[in-house]
Amino acid sequence: MYTRLSAFYLFYFLAAGVYFPFVSLFYKDLGFSGEQIGLLGALAPLAGIALGPVWGYLADQRGWRLPLLRWSLLLAALGASLLLLPRSFGPVALVVGLVALCLSPAIPLADATTLEWVKRTGWPATYGKVRLWGAMGFILGGLAGGRLFTLASVHLLFGVYGVLLLGPFAAALAIPARRGIGRARPRGQGHALSLLRHPVLGPFYLCSFLAHVTTASYNGFFSLYMRSLGAGSQQIGLAIAVGSVSELPVMWYSGRLIARFGARSVVLAALCLYTARWGLLALIHDPLLATASQCLNGPTFGAFYVAGVTFVDSHVPADLRATGQSLYNAATFGLAAITGSLIFGYLLDHGGVFRMYGIASAVCAAATALLALLVRDRAATTAPDG
Repeated sequence: MYTRLSAFYLFYFLAAGVYFPFVSLFYKDLGFSGEQIGLLGALAPLAGIALGPVWGYLADQRGWRLPLLRWSLLLAALGASLLLLPRSFGPVALVVGLVALCLSPAIPLADATTLEWVKRTGWPATYGKVRLWGAMGFILGGLAGGRLFTLASVHLLFGVYGVLLLGPFAAALAIPARRGIGRARPRGQGHALSLLRHPVLGPFYLCSFLAHVTTASYNGFFSLYMRSLGAGSQQIGLAIAVGSVSELPVMWYSGRLIARFGARSVVLAALCLYTARWGLLALIHDPLLATASQCLNGPTFGAFYVAGVTFVDSHVPADLRATGQSLYNAATFGLAAITGSLIFGYLLDHGGVFRMYGIASAVCAAATALLALLVRDRAATTAPDG
């Protein structure tokens, strides 16, 4: 099971590593403005907000976790190939939105399956040790994409992405629907609204939302930032790879860090480093220094991701595990990503990349303060009823 789950993350993020660092370059080559790029970047998160709770309900209460995971990947792979054809904004937005709808349940369902398997089996691997294979895939994808789009047109991006998505689809087919994994559970410990009203999870979702608003400045516009510094596609791919390499030791030792300091403390430390990271990008004007700053990606994104998912999992009941992760994903990679894409797309056009990262640093500092003040890691594993 460890091998199959690890293969899923490896192949999924291999595809993501080829796609996400270069999609803004693809949009720019089509002549889209920063605001249009921001709007396209908001479509995938919007899909997560609109359907995330629905996927979570169907996975938890109907036992459809693995079927949903498999169908989402297959339909996204087929849909991505359609973007080999359109070049105007309307058709591109339509196809990007359809692919986003298909992919929206993939990672919350995979995370819920992995966390449940780790807890039920007591296997020595932590969630972080499984998830680090995703970081390795992203490294390979970033390097391969940088090389590929130096030699070939970036307009091939979506065709390549569609083919690569067949990898995680095949891995998902190999994950068995064992008892207790992806099966329906009896209701009675609460529902989605109870998670939002939870005295710990509610504030945590809010602070995570604010923090992830700032990551949109990186996810959507870092490649354009690097290009503005004079970097080419291959150097952009190298910078992405450096960031992904920095995640590996963090994810490998994340279990020990969380066991010793607690998930809340790890998230808080990651937020402090995020504030510093965005501040550095606001000041750096050299692509080599910007590449070096990518060493902070592990202690920021890697630590926050693993600790955040673990924090949520430790405060939800077993029958709402997929729902809890879907809500967290909707808040962070959904609503926050939409808000951030629109805000930072506007700032890119009207303030430039350096001001954009300066504002990101300030917002992240506010999120850090709110987390320190509002979130107390109480000893709770269930959400209240009602």
